[in-house]
Amino acid sequence: MKLPRRNFLRLAAGAADRLENCRGQTYPTGPITMVVPCPAAGLFDAVARVLAEPMRKVLGRPVVIDALLS
Repeated sequence: MKLPRRNFLRLAAGAADRLENCRGQTYPTGPITMVVPCPAAGLFDAVARVLAEPMRKVLGRPVVIDALLS
């Protein structure tokens, strides 16, 4: 099946319009929540808190540590 030139141009224009809408978005827009699968004051919680500071600096967003209760 051969795609007529006019239909191809319509599809290309529609795709370009969609890409234009997506380009202006930034991710993430709010704070980042890091979920730790262990209770607070454990080893994983301490490691997560150590990693949160460099993540905050690189991403430019606050990082919230959420420790699950067992």
